[in-house]
Amino acid sequence: SSGINAEYGINAKTDHKAPYEHALSFKPGSGNVNLKDMKCIASETEDDLLRWYHALRVVKFGDKIPENRASVLLEVTQEIERVHEQKKQEREAAIQREAEEALAKAEEETKARRMQEEEQA
Repeated sequence: SSGINAEYGINAKTDHKAPYEHALSFKPGSGNVNLKDMKCIASETEDDLLRWYHALRVVKFGDKIPENRASVLLEVTQEIERVHEQKKQEREAAIQREAEEALAKAEEETKARRMQEEEQA
């Protein structure tokens, strides 16, 4: 950690005398902060500010980004596989229930037919 806090702000033009409304403010992470200790990146549009934000994250965490991405992809892949397996088990259970119900119905129909044949005989 660099000991610097970053905050996203709107109204930076009014609040910090920045040239534009959208801004990232940087200040030391310790106690009371003097306005002269603060730094600011201001942009005309929120999209431009987000580009700055992401660029700064790459600078700060660049070496960890591929590792984090790989970790997230692994977690997502495992979750997808888990959900697919769960759905597969649910489908198999539903098929099993339908088969058991069909068998029970066939047995009842066979029993009813036998009883009817015995009555007719």
